[in-house]
Amino acid sequence: MTRPHGSRIDRIRDLFLSFWRERRTTLRSPRSQEQCVAALKQDLAGWPFGGTESVRGRVGRNKALLARRIPYGNSFRDLVTVRISSHGGRETRLDCVTAASPFARIFMAAWFGFLGFWWVMVVIFAIVQPEPMLAIMLLAPIPMLVFGIGLVAFCRRLSENDEDVVLAYLRERLEAS
Repeated sequence: MTRPHGSRIDRIRDLFLSFWRERRTTLRSPRSQEQCVAALKQDLAGWPFGGTESVRGRVGRNKALLARRIPYGNSFRDLVTVRISSHGGRETRLDCVTAASPFARIFMAAWFGFLGFWWVMVVIFAIVQPEPMLAIMLLAPIPMLVFGIGLVAFCRRLSENDEDVVLAYLRERLEAS
């Protein structure tokens, strides 16, 4: 049986895989590096509660960490790390890297790693000392696997346009393109 193009399974797979990828975007602003940093600091003062209506974050000397402002918690959402560098003296280059939070990526890697370890151990025990109960133990992690994939896909669905919101903010605020 063939699945239609854009099926629900394909959508879940794409959302799950997007969690593990980093996306890079380069923007250029006609403002100087100092002006860009000052504008971002002005808008985003008061971390963690400061920020604009759509974006919050923190700004350093030549780096910023930005996220879309949301009224709920989502540790799986996109964070945009912006490296701010002078380019040609009068122009500023904004190198943006968008990815899920490192904590969420490490947590889910440990989650799936534990499930893989579980399955390997059950198979080893089944070879060494076969018992009927091992078949049940082999099937036990399947709901945990489905839950993990579903959790990542659902949270990624909630954060689908985070990167677009943050980049739109940078384009507007810093006159970047």
